[in-house]
Amino acid sequence: MLSLKSVTKKYGEIVALNEISFSLGDGEVLFVTGPSGSGKSTLVKIISTEILPDVGEVLFNDLNIGKFNNKETLNYRKNIGVVYQDFKVVGDKTVRENLEVVLAVKNVPRDGWERLVAQVLEEVKLPGKQNHFPAELSGGELQRVAVARAIIGEPKLILADEPTGNLDWDTGWEIIKLLMNAKPQKTSVVITSHNQDLIKKSKHKVIELNGGKIV
Repeated sequence: MLSLKSVTKKYGEIVALNEISFSLGDGEVLFVTGPSGSGKSTLVKIISTEILPDVGEVLFNDLNIGKFNNKETLNYRKNIGVVYQDFKVVGDKTVRENLEVVLAVKNVPRDGWERLVAQVLEEVKLPGKQNHFPAELSGGELQRVAVARAIIGEPKLILADEPTGNLDWDTGWEIIKLLMNAKPQKTSVVITSHNQDLIKKSKHKVIELNGGKIV
C-alpha cells in the first residue's frame, strides 16, 4: 500500500531525512519514533504531500505520489486522514461542522452526513457532542474529534503526528487505542511518537529515526 524508497529531504544544509526506505501493508500499524529533530514530522509531511522529497520515491498503491498532477494529488489526499499534535480543529465550527467539512471534500452525499457523524462520534466515545464548539471540550476530547475527522469517510491511510504530545499518559493511550482500532478495515496507520512506553504497550511495528536515518 505505502512504500518509501531512499527518500531524502534537506532544509538548506540540514539533512532532515537520509535515504529512508520502508513499506507498509494494508491494515498495518506503524510507529515512527525518535528524538526531536530526528525527521518524524518531515516524514509525515512528505507522505501527506505537504512537501516533496529531494531524492527518492513515495509509492501509494504502486503510484509515485511525487509525479502526481494537481488533480491526482487532490484525489490522493482524499484517501488519507491526518491527526496533528495541536488538533487543528476549527474553533468557530461545531464538532459536526468540523466533520462535515471532510465529507464535503470527499463528495459524500449530504443525506448520509448525519448518520456518519453520529457513527464516528460513537466510535471515538464522543456521543452527543455534535453541537459542541471546540472551546467547550477538553484536550483529550479535542484529540478525539481530530481522530474522528481523520477516520470519517473511510480513508485508506491515516497519518498521526505526535497525537499524544499534549496529553497525559492515560488520555494518550486512549487516543493510541482509537487510532489502532477505530479505523475502517484495511486502513493503514502511521503514528509518530517519542513516548516509548505507549509504543511498547501497543506491540506494533516500529521504526526509529535519529539524525534523519533509520537506526
